[in-house]
Amino acid sequence: MNLNWIKNIILILSSVTVVIVFFEIILDFLGYKSFSDFPQRYQIDKQDSYVIGYFKNDKHLPQSLQNNFNHIVEDKAYYPIPFHVELDKEGYRNKKVKTDYDYLFVGDSVTFGYGVDNNQTFSRLFSKISNKSVYNLSIPNAGPASYMYMIDSFLQKHNTKNIVVFLYLGNDLDNLSNSYWIDMFNGQAPTINTKIYRSDITEYNSNITVSVIKNRILYNSKIFYLLWNVYIKDKKEIFLNEINSIANIKPKKYQKKCIDDIEFNKKLINIVNELNKKSGLTININNLLSKDKTVTYNNVNKLVIELINKNILPITYDKKSLVKKLSSLNYKFYTCHNENVISKKLIFKKNIPFQKKKYIFYQYLINLTKKKYNVSLILLAAEYTLYDKSNFRQSVVIEKDLINKPIKIINTIPIFDKYYNDINSTSLYLDGSHLNVHGHKFLTNIIKNKVNSNYERR
Repeated sequence: MNLNWIKNIILILSSVTVVIVFFEIILDFLGYKSFSDFPQRYQIDKQDSYVIGYFKNDKHLPQSLQNNFNHIVEDKAYYPIPFHVELDKEGYRNKKVKTDYDYLFVGDSVTFGYGVDNNQTFSRLFSKISNKSVYNLSIPNAGPASYMYMIDSFLQKHNTKNIVVFLYLGNDLDNLSNSYWIDMFNGQAPTINTKIYRSDITEYNSNITVSVIKNRILYNSKIFYLLWNVYIKDKKEIFLNEINSIANIKPKKYQKKCIDDIEFNKKLINIVNELNKKSGLTININNLLSKDKTVTYNNVNKLVIELINKNILPITYDKKSLVKKLSSLNYKFYTCHNENVISKKLIFKKNIPFQKKKYIFYQYLINLTKKKYNVSLILLAAEYTLYDKSNFRQSVVIEKDLINKPIKIINTIPIFDKYYNDINSTSLYLDGSHLNVHGHKFLTNIIKNKVNSNYERR
């Protein structure tokens, strides 16, 4: 009896396996995909992944982060160095959660510390050097509309007297312009029950979990991918119905032109030839040029990653020494598209001008001061804008907007700019947007005294 039972189990399992393999072959023939068929830009705990793993959908924010995420991640496309990301039970980058904090740091991926370990972020360094407790309230790709909601949500459960908002001028103002929330029509910040939408985030965020990424059978299975899409179909429909009620999704065709600089390209070729000579390897200059034979900031980034991958540069290389050398040739770097690109963009049926949204954000910060919070606004630049001065000009406008207001403005951009004028200085960025280890230390040294002068004990 036992023998027959074992035989039956083996027969059933064998039959199921054959059926699964058969359907996998059929789905592959019909062109169905698995998760592994998408570009594997990331690694999570050394497993290839098409997503970074820590994002999730949120009832109120365009995106939020996974609770208790604790993994080693790597962005192979931009900087091939693994970094440890540990998120607390509320989905923010802190080791643990408590009730009272001396400081609340609010921001996007720069404040989050994309590309560096938890203990290398400027929030952690500032806490250590000042001997004050700091809560890092940041979400990559967030913007001022999300900041307002995040702060209110935090203050419902925690106490602090010092709120420091890090405004990254690389894209925060664009993110505010692209944001929509129903309260804005009344000139109000998002309430705690509001849903915030972004016109540049038009897809339902159906990221898979790390447990699926690590299960390579499921990750490579076309059947599982098909079932996953059936599972999230209703959620996608709900999301699309919400979007359709406030906006239309329209394809938008755009083209950004790079500026051609023949002399610069010649000098870049000389630098690459010099690297080839020293390394004994051949680096194809054509891989660094766009289709119109111009050099972009991303092209230089590709070169450095190629050099790291070929072991010409150490993996701990701070990456922008080459950019520093190139910038000495007085070339302005551009992140740009050289081909026509079709993208989906939300066109809100009702909207308000960007200046009104910016005023709502300003007024929100002012209202926090009326509630006896010390509020500081730290202005940060993208590295590539240090060459064309665009963020510097934006920072001057913000300082004028908030002159004589009870908000402490700390404009770090002139300090970064002065540092970058020294051609022998070490680079402070990983990929043009995110600070490297040196950059986090540099920023900590800037703000440690300026923010501390605002400090008030509870």
